[in-house]
Amino acid sequence: AGCPVVLMHSRGDSQTMDQLTTYADVVADVKEALLERTEAAVQAGVDESQIIWDPGLGFAKTHEQNLQLLRDLEQLTAGPRPVLIGPSRKRFIGAVLDEPRPKARLWGTAAVACRCAQAGAAVLRVHDVGPIVQTLKMSAALWPREESSLSN
Repeated sequence: AGCPVVLMHSRGDSQTMDQLTTYADVVADVKEALLERTEAAVQAGVDESQIIWDPGLGFAKTHEQNLQLLRDLEQLTAGPRPVLIGPSRKRFIGAVLDEPRPKARLWGTAAVACRCAQAGAAVLRVHDVGPIVQTLKMSAALWPREESSLSN
């Protein structure tokens, strides 16, 4: 159909993924898995230009591994594929902020959104669109980045 396809890194399912968090190097391992899935998708007939990568924050990763992926996000965004990040209200933000209520994690999500824009992520998936758009507009005014395709 020519539609974009998001390939998201994950292991297991909602019942087992928390036990599948062993990586030699979380960033390199996630990138390798996404490369393998990209190859399989292309072999299945997906146009490579339609593939978007999602490192799968919160899916089979510890809090520290999620933070490491964000710290080293350029290892994914420097490649030829756009990267989608879905950080909104995630448990790792709650762990850093000591905030058990997902809806109270807006400002942690906003900080992650700024990092994603800085690193060149193409798409953010968030719950609180209005405040995150304002956050990204302000961060773009402070730290312009021509290569980033994040926009309203």
